[in-house]
Amino acid sequence: MFDRVEHCTPRCSHSTQRDGKCVTHCEEGFFVDEEKQDCESCHPNCRTCGGPRYDDCDSCEDGVTLRTGECLEGRQLNACPEGNFRNSRFLTPLQTCLSHCPSGTFASEKTGKCEECLRGCMNCEDANVCKQCQRRHYLQDGLCVVECQRGFPRGDICQSCAPECGSCKDNPSHCLSCEKHLLLLDHSCVPRCPEGYYANMTECHRCPDYCMECNQDGLCKKCTQYYYLHKDGCVEDCPEGHFAIEQGQECVSCHDDCASCDGPGSDDCEVCSDKKAVRYNGKCLHKCPSNAYHDTNTNECRDCDRSCLTCSGPEPSHCLSCDTKRHKDATGHCVWYTECPPNSYVDQNGDCQQCHGFCDGCSGPGGDRCLSCSETRFLLNSTCLEKCPLGYYLDDEAGHVCKRCHFSCESCVGPHSLKCVTCKSGFLKQGLSCVESCSESHYGDPTTMVCERCDPSCHQCTGPGTNNCLSCREGFVYLRGLGQCLQSCPPGSYKNNLSTTCLKCHPSCKTCSGGGALACRSCYDGFHFMGGICDNPCFVGFFPTSQDPGSDKPKCEACHSSCEGCRGPSMWDCTLCRASRVLSDDGRCLTCCGNETQHDDKPIPWVCCDCKSSREECIKGVNVVISSAGVSYTARLLVTAWVLLTLSLGGGLFLFLSARSRSLRVTAKTKAGGYAKLDTSESNTSQPTSSSFGEYSDKIIRCQDKEDEDEDEDEGIVYMTKDGTVYRKFRYGLLEEDEDELEYDDESYSFI
Repeated sequence: MFDRVEHCTPRCSHSTQRDGKCVTHCEEGFFVDEEKQDCESCHPNCRTCGGPRYDDCDSCEDGVTLRTGECLEGRQLNACPEGNFRNSRFLTPLQTCLSHCPSGTFASEKTGKCEECLRGCMNCEDANVCKQCQRRHYLQDGLCVVECQRGFPRGDICQSCAPECGSCKDNPSHCLSCEKHLLLLDHSCVPRCPEGYYANMTECHRCPDYCMECNQDGLCKKCTQYYYLHKDGCVEDCPEGHFAIEQGQECVSCHDDCASCDGPGSDDCEVCSDKKAVRYNGKCLHKCPSNAYHDTNTNECRDCDRSCLTCSGPEPSHCLSCDTKRHKDATGHCVWYTECPPNSYVDQNGDCQQCHGFCDGCSGPGGDRCLSCSETRFLLNSTCLEKCPLGYYLDDEAGHVCKRCHFSCESCVGPHSLKCVTCKSGFLKQGLSCVESCSESHYGDPTTMVCERCDPSCHQCTGPGTNNCLSCREGFVYLRGLGQCLQSCPPGSYKNNLSTTCLKCHPSCKTCSGGGALACRSCYDGFHFMGGICDNPCFVGFFPTSQDPGSDKPKCEACHSSCEGCRGPSMWDCTLCRASRVLSDDGRCLTCCGNETQHDDKPIPWVCCDCKSSREECIKGVNVVISSAGVSYTARLLVTAWVLLTLSLGGGLFLFLSARSRSLRVTAKTKAGGYAKLDTSESNTSQPTSSSFGEYSDKIIRCQDKEDEDEDEDEGIVYMTKDGTVYRKFRYGLLEEDEDELEYDDESYSFI
């Protein structure tokens, strides 16, 4: 059918191939195949044509008539009998009119022809709905498709998936993907992942073994019971150099002095890192203190008996030396120079004296010289107390002795840092211990004062979640602007191999391989990529939006007013800023923080850049100073309201006190010649009490009653006794409203 050329010269430019030659136009009986750039044969019925189909004819051979693109013979021009249709697909003399259209076509009442079904359809009733598809096609919603959409093939028909499935296989509920807002879990779609799984974009993935909860990268955050979190996995026992925190079910690093430990402090060592060191109360020392001996079996320093100054073992008979009041006997015991019976001591004369009642044994008189206490008392230093004070615990093994808690504990039940009940101010609770700073991969919660674990992606952090990292675990890169640790740098940034930090690409680059404008890998729409550079075809202050068809010139639009250069119309699309502004990571041009205004005298935005810290990068801050023009009226209004409120409250209080004072004056009558005792700690006087004045003759102080300034001055006389008590003289009788004058007691006064 086609006059194809099997061996062609290289493809022609501005011409078409014919018999391996390049021609400017195809001969009669051929048409141009634009895709192949070849001259192809017309349909046999056509003399000239524009395509290969029978109804693409432009002219016909002699004796044949052209009608609507078809070349018809005389008898084909006549209409088909009723109930028959013209077969416009096969133009054969014997099958011009048919009672049934062939496969792949349908009888059109409108045109009276056998019209083609949809592509891939073998049997249809009209041009829109197929009833049966061709081989390797499947019927779905009246169409023939090569692959089922949101369904699966069963025979030659597509079966629809369940509503929650985005795609499925073999069964409507056997999902391969899910609709939006749902996650795929074991071929089912769920709104959230169950315990032991984590969501990664569209699917739920199982956390590591024995892990109950993990983050979006699959790093474990919490282990199942009886397992401890170590790095990103769960272990049954913490490795060497770590100790287990039961409450948080995690392994925490020991102090550097410790090869193994049971807590985070330097006094929590079980084995020392330095093989030559000895251990004393959990600390690793070069040698034992003077009041302890070296136990070679355990390589530990143990305390001597209390009677010994130095010793070679734990027993009282192992003393090597004694204090000045004792001497060592033949058995190795340190004994007093003068022996006294129990519960007594030797005085300066060498006589035995009874100890204080609280002491069971003592070194001198008084309750502060005890060596041991009675059954109901507890020894603290050399005093016997009813109970141990805060910061001490009872050591029954040492014999009713109060011993100091670990230095980090406010209260405790034992000497170890793990025995803390509450922590001292400034210390944080980590497990059972109190620490000055949290261990690696932990942060201190300032509200609860408890050490919490960082997100597993962080090596150090300042708070919970993925946005508070200070440094990252191995294998992650740090996105400094957001405080995130990621497995790879996001688009628009590149990895600094020296610091494993993600740095922003140059603003003109969409993606890049390094810093600067010469390291671009791809550009934003409309920009031209030229050897690592993204060139803006528009003038400064404009960005390209599209290119006019038939023209090499781009269509440019103006940038946002805050941008000097940009890649889009928004204030978030800036690539270049004016000298007074700094480009932030989010693409905005921000002003420096402070009491400054823009050229149009408008106040600067709330968000700003801390230019004192850096002008090369924008360290975001907020403006707390607003221009005076916008705040003066509000400030004056607030001050005025506050003054009025204060005056109102003051006036109300004054009226209340005045009324109360008058009510007190019309109370029951008092005895003539009495004195009222004053409360010197307050401004108001107490109720009058009678007293004899003869014994009070220390000082006279005159004061003025603010409420009755016009009254007789003698009413304001007050008297202070030797012990500091102050009295004021009051008037006779009951004050009536119509009384104009009252009498005072005229007794004389004497002074000492």
